[in-house]
Amino acid sequence: MDDTPAFYEGAEKLLEIWFEPSSSTDNLVDMRWLRTISRSNWVEVLAPMHCGILSVINGDELDAYMLSESSMFVTDNRLIVKTCGQTTLLWALEPILKLACNTCQLKVKDIFYSRRNFVKPDLQKPPHQRFEDEVHYLDSIFKGGVAYSLGKVNGDMWYVYTLIDVDNPIQTPDQTLEILMMDLDPLLMQKFTKSVCPTSEQMLKESRFEEIVPKAELDVKTFDPCGFSVNAIIEAGIYYNIHVTPQASCSYVSFETNMEEKCYQKLINKVVTLFQPSRCTITLFANKFARCGHSYTVISEGLLGKGYKASCRQFCEFQVYNLALGCYEKI
Repeated sequence: MDDTPAFYEGAEKLLEIWFEPSSSTDNLVDMRWLRTISRSNWVEVLAPMHCGILSVINGDELDAYMLSESSMFVTDNRLIVKTCGQTTLLWALEPILKLACNTCQLKVKDIFYSRRNFVKPDLQKPPHQRFEDEVHYLDSIFKGGVAYSLGKVNGDMWYVYTLIDVDNPIQTPDQTLEILMMDLDPLLMQKFTKSVCPTSEQMLKESRFEEIVPKAELDVKTFDPCGFSVNAIIEAGIYYNIHVTPQASCSYVSFETNMEEKCYQKLINKVVTLFQPSRCTITLFANKFARCGHSYTVISEGLLGKGYKASCRQFCEFQVYNLALGCYEKI
């Protein structure tokens, strides 16, 4: 008998927070940064979102935590938390801010919260059932927040919340690519079930994820009875992650990276070719110092080649960052 769950909400809630010292200091060497926070402290602040830490790999400038429902990445001054399912990510926001303040004397420099539209939003717990409720909650914590919805109201949508008129905006190159893939081939997805590939090693070999970025340090996790996650540290401060929800009724795969590519075409096509989604949403956040240049020039109409068509492309520009979104469908 097939014991694979009929439904799981694969779409992630993604929170990225940049921090800076809460007071001016000339002694940055003796500063306590986010990476000095202990694993036990992270476990405590993640508890309100109903999510735990399974493992961690430590790089020279980045720690990659495998969570029970997705991933967390920590640098000295940036925290990225990504959770799926029915997790209540925003309930952990205030505990995170308090921990950074009390332990490291850090305050928020900038924040980004984003997600695609859920398949079954009614199964989410407050405030995640509606983006409007999430915005209301974020506005209760931050001043000067702005919220946007991109995509098609009667189709694939993507939401983002950030701050405007930041006093001291980020002055270093930064770019983040997300590829969100839906309606995948059921036969292809079977390899991400334990009945077909019972071990992490087998799933990794069958998935060919190692071909995406050879020589990256990987942390892989299989879930019972199905599902697969990969955290990867490529080099100093650079990561990617992949999360697979293989159920036929709600198949979903996400890929995210901050690789500083000048051109993403080869990488994007490599990922899409591996999974062959019927639909995918691609987003690129880039600031004015990013190596890729303006995000809108990257998310082009013919980005995925002849096998796909762009159903919509949209663009937003913020104080320092710009954002492009493209929705693509298989022809």
